[in-house]
Order: sequence, then structure tokens, then C-alpha cells
Amino acid sequence: LANMSVTLTLLRHANRVKIGCATSGINMLCATDREHVWKGAAYYPMRQLICHAKGVSLLPVVKCDTYDVPGYAVDDMNQYMGFENVPTVTAAAALNEEKSELTVFVINADEKEEQLLSMDLRGFEGLSLIEHLSMSSDSEDDRNTYEHPDQILPRTCPDTKLDGGLAEAKLKPLSWNMLRFSVK
Repeated sequence: LANMSVTLTLLRHANRVKIGCATSGINMLCATDREHVWKGAAYYPMRQLICHAKGVSLLPVVKCDTYDVPGYAVDDMNQYMGFENVPTVTAAAALNEEKSELTVFVINADEKEEQLLSMDLRGFEGLSLIEHLSMSSDSEDDRNTYEHPDQILPRTCPDTKLDGGLAEAKLKPLSWNMLRFSVK
């Protein structure tokens, strides 16, 4: 989620989305133990961004709870500043006019609470929900491994609603979400 949050920041600040950025390296697209290669959990959000973060970058307005991150010292030489009022929900969006699609990427950084996402999309004509995919895990210890490559996968969220241009979705704690809409 931390790597994807940085990528969403890049997307939010883009004038035009033309390529996906895998700044943190090839390990976003594959995992290895030097004997095997498999798709780590980070593969799926990065692949979604590569496929769907195209066109015009839109800046969603997000209203949500915030939290504080205290500063701390790792040792005598390394200290980290704290942060205040960090939003629990972050989002970025892309409007692909060629495909007539709007894609909204959302992270719920709340460790314990599900968040209700409400989106006002009434400015788009002919809007219909294509899909809402979400990735989360019940345990912080879950990992995709060579032996268990499907521990954390994108799952369809059938409860997401779209009515009259207003969309509602439930975001699981510590989750990555991609919502795709068809627009006219």
C-alpha cells in the first residue's frame, strides 16, 4: 500500500497519464526467492495502473478521517519526522476518453475500520459500473509466496452501487481498490 500510495501521488500530480511508473523496481511486478519467481501482491495494483491509468488524470476531492504518525528515532543517526492529519483514504482517477472509461483508484489506510466511499459522479453522462476490484487481507502476515501465490488477490466487490451518478462502495481496512466506470 505504501508503494501504491506514492504511485497515486504521481498520478494525482500528472497533467496527462501516458505511462505507469515502477520507480521502486522490478519487485513490484514479480517476487523471487532466487530459485522461483511468482506474482507478489504488489503485482496486481501495478498491473491495474499500467492497464487503466491512461488518459486525463483527474484530481478527486476526498473528505475523510485523518490520523497522526508519531516521529521516532531508529538509532542515534536516523530519525523520522512525524506527520499530522494524514488522510485515511487516498484516491486518484484517470479518464480514458479513447475507451470511454473512468477509473478511480482508492486506498483505505485505516488499519481497523472499513470505510464507506461515496462518489459524486453526476458530471459524467451515461455512467455505468464496469467493476470494483479490491485487495486486502485479514492478516498482516499474509504474503504471496511460490507455494501459495494466491494468498492476496484482487476480488470483485458485488455490493458496490451506482444510482443516478452517485456511487457507494465499502472499503476494507488496509485495502487497495480499483473502480471502473463506462462513460459516454
